[in-house]
Amino acid sequence: MYDLVVAGGGPAGAAAAIIAAKRGLSVVLIEKGGHNRQKPCGGLLPEVGAEAIEEVFGEGIPEAVFSSPRELGLFYSPPSGPRNGGRMRNYRLLNLQRAPFDEWLRGRAEAAGAEVIYDSALASFAAGDSVKCIINRGDVVSSLTSSYLIGADGVFSTVRRGLYGVRADVMRVVQETWEAPGGVDDLFYVFLDGRLTRTYGYMIPKGECVEIGLGVEGDASEKMGMLRTLLSERLGVKLGKLVQCAGWAIPYGSIYKGAGNVLLAGDASGFCNPLSGEGIRLSIESGEAAGTAVADAAGGGDAVALYSRYVEQIDGLVRRVHEYSKDFTDEDREEFVRAELQRVNLG
Repeated sequence: MYDLVVAGGGPAGAAAAIIAAKRGLSVVLIEKGGHNRQKPCGGLLPEVGAEAIEEVFGEGIPEAVFSSPRELGLFYSPPSGPRNGGRMRNYRLLNLQRAPFDEWLRGRAEAAGAEVIYDSALASFAAGDSVKCIINRGDVVSSLTSSYLIGADGVFSTVRRGLYGVRADVMRVVQETWEAPGGVDDLFYVFLDGRLTRTYGYMIPKGECVEIGLGVEGDASEKMGMLRTLLSERLGVKLGKLVQCAGWAIPYGSIYKGAGNVLLAGDASGFCNPLSGEGIRLSIESGEAAGTAVADAAGGGDAVALYSRYVEQIDGLVRRVHEYSKDFTDEDREEFVRAELQRVNLG
């Protein structure tokens, strides 16, 4: 019998586990992958996200989990092309290696007193006065009982499906990793162009390679071909050997917070910026809020009501951005880039 079971060992789950464990709750964190599980992800974090991590996890991000270059500026390219775009002033992003980053987060949760079980997946749960969780670990099926369950198990969350019986609205993302023998500037390039995607395209330098990707609908191969042509003809980027191609999805416009003694955090709840794809910071902040809500409710309170209050700003941000961007025209994209480049950003 645990006070809390957390399904999902990414940023949201690790944050929830560490907060609850520090508050004295008995916590078990279920991670479906093994150590250093690879995830398709750009791995970028705004500097304000690093402050949130230090607050939650009690220490700064170790150098070993950074990619090269360590920091990136932000460059916006509108539909009319990079010549009418530019670099945001006073804005920096941290460039992370996602697998060692997540491993470090889970290590911090263990250090705080949470138990972490690897290579295990939440198969189902039944919630009442307590929550009974059925766990699959290879061919072994076992059960755990807890007072609360936090689903931080990603965009196709088993916990959300068990609560609501729905699959959330998503945006499919395709990412290619290419060798870049000519090198690129230390910038995160964001391409806002309705011919490519109604959301965003990007290029991220990672060591001797670059990652390029798009939120896609329809024929991904055609759209990725258009992106590669843009990089070559407009930015002079030389791509060498294709190293990897990956696909995944991000939440797109639907938010679910939980019910009773079951909460949702991170991508499972829909907390992801639908315009930029930013999810790591929102996952950490919502995971922290979920862990705090459970700890605050443990003496006899409404965890979901508390959680809803704690994530009010995140909820509002995601809803506003989605409403703003869902009917974006290319004229809107041009104006957005112009406005962003005139703004002095401090973090």
